[in-house]
Order: sequence, then structure tokens, then C-alpha cells
Amino acid sequence: MHKGRIYFLGNSNSIHLVRWANELYKQGWECLVCTFNKNKPSLEFLKGIKVIYVPEWVESYKTKFRFLPLKYRFLRLLKNSDYDIFHIHSIPVGNSNIFFKKLKNLVISVWGSDIIWDDKLKKESIRRKWAKRVILESAVVITSTSYFMKEWVKKYLKKEKEIYVIPFGVDLNLFNPRKYKNKKDKKIRIVVAKLLRPKYGIDILIKAFKILTKKYNSVELHIIGDGEQRKELENLASDLNISSKVKFWGYVKNEDLPSKLSMMDIFAMPSIRESESFGVAAVEASAMSLPVVASNIGGIPEVVLNGKTGFLVKPGDVDELAKYLEILVINENLRKKMGDAGRRFVEEKYDWQKNVSDMEEIYKMVIQRSKK
Repeated sequence: MHKGRIYFLGNSNSIHLVRWANELYKQGWECLVCTFNKNKPSLEFLKGIKVIYVPEWVESYKTKFRFLPLKYRFLRLLKNSDYDIFHIHSIPVGNSNIFFKKLKNLVISVWGSDIIWDDKLKKESIRRKWAKRVILESAVVITSTSYFMKEWVKKYLKKEKEIYVIPFGVDLNLFNPRKYKNKKDKKIRIVVAKLLRPKYGIDILIKAFKILTKKYNSVELHIIGDGEQRKELENLASDLNISSKVKFWGYVKNEDLPSKLSMMDIFAMPSIRESESFGVAAVEASAMSLPVVASNIGGIPEVVLNGKTGFLVKPGDVDELAKYLEILVINENLRKKMGDAGRRFVEEKYDWQKNVSDMEEIYKMVIQRSKK
């Protein structure tokens, strides 16, 4: 059954956009994805989803400003296109945002770094604030993955707007610990799965892990992910003489992540920036019945229940991170208790199928209103 036509605008290399488009297509929506990416995506959309790589349209534009006239042309095209929902994933910022006011049934999903701004690092410009406000106030509906980010959105709005919290949940069938055999060795494996960037505090985790190695010979640290900081982090492990106990896995596909997590005992999430607006990595870990030790920052407290599904620690505090990791290292029963509680919590709050159904209800509401 054809439910309607959705135009997506976003980063086609993002697993978040790919998952939304693929799942909604499976639910009966016709999906078209528009992207300003310079490169074609490494992730796969389902056959049947049309993807427009907008930079291919501008071979004739030779100036460094070629993407500005491109956006004008793109938006003029959309104005006359036949669609039911135009859904922007992550706010684009630029003068062309004023053209989005001309689009019908505009839904915007904020992702985190597009809305959360750390003035301690760099003051946000008046132009950037204005551009965000223009596009947010142009939307008929705004969605956010967390209540923390919802409050940030409100800072940019001059008038009240409907903001729905729809988490980016977990496929509970894919992330299912019951599919995997229990570990048989006595090693205690701590894992983090994030991009290797400074804001995620992986260096803090390596330093905290060094403290643990002085007391416990059975501990290992596994780092899943890749990024510009990898060489720096490998050198740090080497300088601390713990390279033999630290495993860098590199990039792991999302569908392969559950099997990796099934071998682990404790999940760490030592982020140091407020732009950690949700914490999907922690949700995936909890779905696999792993206790989580994470920074008490951003939207993370919404997905890690302190003392129940894991522990929240002060961002950037090596000693405190080591302290709570150690509590879980030495207490197998607590690891199991928190891991089981985490799985139940995810089943109740972050079931991906329920999240998709909620988004569909928003689409139906918007379409119905537009017909009145």
C-alpha cells in the first residue's frame, strides 16, 4: 500500500538517514533522498529508493561559491515537485535557508551538532543563529531524538512550535544478546564504539584503563571505530605501555556490531562535549545487556539510568571513570543486574519499530492538516 511520498534532505553517508529512509520505504512510503554530499555514499539504500546526488548538477559551476546558486536551483525545483512530506535531517545552515519557507509540509529532525552550540569553544555568529531560526520556524513539525535537545531547539524559536521527541532507537532483533553464546574465558573486556574524535574522550578512557591494568591482569580494552584521532590514540596506548591490552578494531558495520558487543562485558562512553545529544551507542550496548559507564553530559542521562543500567561520571575525570569501571570489573553479579535492566529499559523506550511508527503518525498528521 502506497502511503505517500517523502523527500529527504540530508547526509547520505549517515547511517541514521539510511535507516530512516530504508525502514519507511519498507512500510510503504515512496522515498527520494536528496544530498549535497560531494561523494556517493558507502552505505546502501534499498533498491527502489531514488537518490539524487546534487553536486552532479553543477559541473558548469567553476567558482568556490558554486553550492550557493545550486541550492537556489534545487529549492526552486522542489517548490514545483509532487511530494507529501519534505523531511530535512540535520539543519543545513546558510542564506538559502530562507527558501525553505516556500516548501509545503516541511518536517525537520535535529541531530545534535546542528543545533547544540558550545560558546566556550567558539561564539556562534548572528548569521548562523538567524539561519537556524529561519528554517526551524519554517517547519510545520520539528522532531528531536532527546528531551535535552528539545530544550536547545526552543532557544532558537521566537514562538511556540510542535517539537516531538522521537528517539533513534535500536533494532531489538538485530541487537539481541540471546542470539550469542556466553563467553567462556575469564577476561573482562571493556569496549567503546564511537568515531575516534577528541569530543568523544577516548583518550580519557585509555588513561583510566591504564589505572585498571595496575590492579587487574584480566582486563582488556576494545576500541571500535575509526577517525582522525586513531594514530594519536594508538601512540597514547603505546606510551602507557598497554598496547598489548588495547585492541583497535577500526570501522565495524552496524549489522556486525552486535556480534562484537556480545564478546564484551562493560561499555564505556566517555564523551566530553554537550553535543552528545542522545547517545545511541549506549542504547545499543544496553540492548546487548551490557552495563554502561558514561559521562554525565548532554542527552546521555536520558539513556543511562545512573545506578540502574550503569553509572554516570564527571566528563573528563580519569580517576572517576576508572573508579566506576573497577566497580563493574570486580562485581560480576552487578554487571549482569545492570545489563539485564538495560535491556528491559531499551525494550520499553527505544524499540526502533515503535520509533518508526511514531514518525509515521507525524507524517499522517501533517498530510491530513494540509488537506483541510
